[in-house]
Amino acid sequence: MKTTLLTVILTITSNFLGAQKIPSEFQAKSDSLNRVKEIEWEAQKKLKREKFYIELNQMDPDSTFSIDMRNLGADSLPDFSRFVKLNELNLSGNNFSILSKKSLPDAPLRWLDLSENPWNKIKFKRIDSLSTLKLNKIGYSKIPRSIKKLKGLKILQFEHNQLTHVPQYIKKFDHLEEITFNFNEITLSERDVRILQNVQLIQFIHNKLYELPQNFGDLKNAKKINLAQNHLSQLPASFSELEMLESIIFYKNDFEKIPSEIFNLKNLEELDFYYNDLREIPDSLNQLENIKVLFLAYNSISEIPITLKELMKLKKIYLHHNQIIAVPKWLGDFPYLEVLDLGFNNIVAIPDLSNAIELIEVDVQQNLLSDLPWSLLELPNLKIIYIRDNPFLIEESDAVRLKDLIEYRQKEGVKFIF
Repeated sequence: MKTTLLTVILTITSNFLGAQKIPSEFQAKSDSLNRVKEIEWEAQKKLKREKFYIELNQMDPDSTFSIDMRNLGADSLPDFSRFVKLNELNLSGNNFSILSKKSLPDAPLRWLDLSENPWNKIKFKRIDSLSTLKLNKIGYSKIPRSIKKLKGLKILQFEHNQLTHVPQYIKKFDHLEEITFNFNEITLSERDVRILQNVQLIQFIHNKLYELPQNFGDLKNAKKINLAQNHLSQLPASFSELEMLESIIFYKNDFEKIPSEIFNLKNLEELDFYYNDLREIPDSLNQLENIKVLFLAYNSISEIPITLKELMKLKKIYLHHNQIIAVPKWLGDFPYLEVLDLGFNNIVAIPDLSNAIELIEVDVQQNLLSDLPWSLLELPNLKIIYIRDNPFLIEESDAVRLKDLIEYRQKEGVKFIF
């Protein structure tokens, strides 16, 4: 006689209660409570601000290397002139409007965050030591030109603004390594590419990219490129020339297939096509001999091709939310595999994975599994396994053994998500 796995699991775990809908008559009360929380938050912010100013006056200028004014709601900049050894300054989340040349101390600043302020005017003075600058959420369509005085800049963030192109003078930053222009209105031109030729990490998440310029391959020094949440569906031929590229992210774009230009990137370790329109994993993917992480979830993939077997350096495979039915036996042969996510598919059976001894996380939830290999539960490095929402059936004679095994692994720290 068989019984559902749920019968066994109920002896060692409890069901979660479903969320209840809030009746409409309580909406006004809810709004009132939210307003009370806002008032309390403002009061807490005021107390925090007052405490900060007291502490600021007590700080030793010879031993103060970092000042954090984050989210204080302050209106005017304090006098920082006495802090001659200051390395880090966080002014984000305030109501500052003017940054003059005298606003910052004559100190070896390395890290400066001016984000989330209503700046009317920003004037930088020469600070050769400054390597990281953050100007996120300031409502600008242009980067302040006085940034040219920050010759040692290595990391520049200008997120959630209204930038439409990459400023020409960015090219003059000889040490610039990372540039983050997420959530702007950039379309990328050949001119923009020429400006970024020496940058190693490039991020243009959620801009207005419908296509990439033909000279995109000129980004010879790029190691990581993030083009998520755009409207790309194909790549220029020169993309295959990005020989240094280790990570490329196309999360939430419009690709119907993995472009052939990808397969020439021999140093690629991470490939992300989450939330696209992929229908298959091409055989040519086996050319990415150094690939370690595959993000291919939220597509319409129905088959795992045998050529994937050749990617022996794989550590993480994310194929959840696809249309996969069968899982090949060789999937357990990857010697370094740590994460295998096959949840939310149509899989009817899981092969023996006992050789995949490095597996830490396994997700097979919401499939059509009636059975589960016992060896999967005994993997030595397993930390978490998702098996809920499957029509499991087991022999009554195995029920006690299964219950004991689950309890034993739970005591060892393994987390079971039923």
